[in-house]
Order: sequence, then C-alpha cells, then structure tokens
Amino acid sequence: MPANNLVLSADKKYFYALCYPHEIAKTELSLYKFSIKDGSYEVVSAPVPVISERIESDINLFFNHKTDEFLCTVQEFADRKKSIIRVYSLVAPPVSRAVYLTSLHPQKRPVGILIYMGLSALVILVLLGLIIVYNKRRPASTPEVESRATPSFDIVKDVEQTKNAAYLLGEFLVFDKKGIDITYLFSPKIKQLFILILLYSTEGKGVGSKKISATLWPDKDVNKTKNIKGVTFNHLRNIISDIEGIELIFLNDTYSFKIDEAFFCDYCLLTNVFKNADSANSQNGGDYLPVMLRGPLLRDMPDSWLDDFKYHYEEQLSGMIMPGLKKQYELKDLKLVLEITRLILDMDPFNDEALKYQLKSFSRLKGIEYARKMYDLFILEYKRSLGVDYPISFDKIVH
Repeated sequence: MPANNLVLSADKKYFYALCYPHEIAKTELSLYKFSIKDGSYEVVSAPVPVISERIESDINLFFNHKTDEFLCTVQEFADRKKSIIRVYSLVAPPVSRAVYLTSLHPQKRPVGILIYMGLSALVILVLLGLIIVYNKRRPASTPEVESRATPSFDIVKDVEQTKNAAYLLGEFLVFDKKGIDITYLFSPKIKQLFILILLYSTEGKGVGSKKISATLWPDKDVNKTKNIKGVTFNHLRNIISDIEGIELIFLNDTYSFKIDEAFFCDYCLLTNVFKNADSANSQNGGDYLPVMLRGPLLRDMPDSWLDDFKYHYEEQLSGMIMPGLKKQYELKDLKLVLEITRLILDMDPFNDEALKYQLKSFSRLKGIEYARKMYDLFILEYKRSLGVDYPISFDKIVH
C-alpha cells in the first residue's frame, strides 16, 4: 500500500512513494522510486519500522526543496486519545538499496596504506604477545572456568554478498549476477513459489507438484491449477536465469533447486551451520552473527505453510545465540546484547531471559528511567496479548 502523497522527480521521469504491507500490524515502510514510462521501480531507502494497528494511523511523504530532503512523518496511535509522531529525513537523490549495500564493502586500499596497516598490525601483535606472557604468569583470579561450548561473538565473517544472492532473513531481497536488486520482479505468487522450492531444497527433498498446487492455490482444484502454475513457473525461470549458481530442476514430479557455491542464501548458510553445530569446528555460531541479526525468517510473510519452517529455524537459532547473552553482558558489549535481544524478542516477544538482558543493558546505557519505560511497554503488551499481568517486577529483573 502507498502512504499519503507522491513526490515527482525534478526531471518528471519518476515519482517517489512510501509503500508498506498494510495488512501487517508491525510492519515497515520503504521509499520506492517508480518510472512513469514503464512502471518499473526500485527500493531507495532502508526500512522504517512502524506500527499500524489502528485505522487512525497516519503516514505522509513530503519533499523539502530548500534542503533537498525527503521527509516522512509517522503518527502511530496506541489508542484513540494518544499517539506518537516520528519524523524521518533522507537526503536526495536517494540511492538504490543495492548501491548502498555494495558501499558497505570497503574498496582495496593503496599499497602505502597497506604497508602502514601491516606495520601497525605487527606492533599490535607484539603488544598482545607481551600481554599474553604477562597473563600466563599471573595467578588465576577465580577457580571457575567458563565452558568452551559457550558461543563467542567476537569474531565476525564477511559472508554476505550482493551478487547472485537471496536473503530470507528479515527483509526479502534478491540480487542478480550483476549485483542489481531484482526483488521487485517477484510478485507475491512468484515469491511464494521461489521460497517454497528453496526451503524444501535446503532440506534436500524438493517439493512435489501437487503439494505446490495445494499450498499456493488452496482454493482451487489441483487439476485446474495447471495453466496458472505453468505461467508462474515460466516467470520464475526467466527471473532466476539472471542469477548464477541456482537452477530449477524437475524430476519424478518433484521440483527443486540445484545450487552451487556461486549462489548465496542467508537461510541456507545458517541451516548448514546449525547442522554442523555439534562438530568441533562449528561451535562458534558468532562467526555468522551479522547474518543472524538480519531478522526472523521471512518476517513479512504470515503464510501458515511457513509456520513449521519458522518454528524450526527459531528454535535452532535461539539454542545457538541464547547461551552467549550472559557472556556478552559480562564483557560489557551492551550494544551487541541489545541487537541479540531485539532479534530474540522479535521471534519470541515474551522471552524472559532476553527481556532481562535487554532491560539491564538499557539501564546501563540509557539510564534506569528509560529501562523502566521499556518495561512498562512490555507489560502492557503482555497483558493485552495474554490477558494476565506479567509476574516478574522491574526491580527483580534489573537488580
């Protein structure tokens, strides 16, 4: 759904609109750039979280010609008498999300800088060596030793990519072999078909033709879905033809994707990490924490056929990152703790352990009053959702 107001570009070849999935209460806005000539479009902003639970909610887009800025105003109503107003700005002209993601990867540095960095690294290594020797000579300060199985989030890998990639965690995104964001090509039904086959292919099974019909066209007789299914598959084949490393296979009345190392999928990556979590080399799920923190699996798709996939994924993810919360809090990496708890509470809104470390971190970063406000919002949502009062007091949580 578009929000209020459209903004015409200076050359009058494009217009901008704020769009969001209106049927989802806790949703996200994004700024879209539409071509007037052919209707093509691209996303040109980061997502803006909004709550649109009441019909009075109001979202508007403006453009300030004096400052060359897009302005977005959001009015969220908690009830009929109380609302929160937020204002967001974006410098014009906005860049595509693909360009933005590409900019996050640093360019190669000149040789002189690399030499300087190398010498700096050498000095740091010498200092670290001296520290290690010193620490080895010191007596242990405590008889307790932490379990080696506790995940550590200190090391992160640059595992994401913007070419030949599909992202199912958080916001759904797809990039072709040139690094162009082609998410807009996936209509709701093509998107469902792509995800259905990809999820089952990740499990090594594939999905039968009849199951596809029953899942995506439940209101139609299976025998009557042949034409519409054929058209949808043709569109899907055309789209993925521009993505290297993924190929649609049909064998024994079963569809699956043949995937090689050229293709990247965040969900496929983490599924493999979970499978090998018990091996000696794969205990450290923190290596992939940036991927995990993208968000829940297919957050904006409430389809019931996804429930089992989401439940299984969230159960495995929580089992991997929850044990590290206490350690990160003790290491005073509070911003990382807040990122992890945000993800957990996004999947499990009433998780006591995540709430505890979120409030304790807020208390140390933003003060006790801010933490108490967040607690008050939590218990209101708890009472509204479950019909009972939250049993743990604020003081018991933070002290």
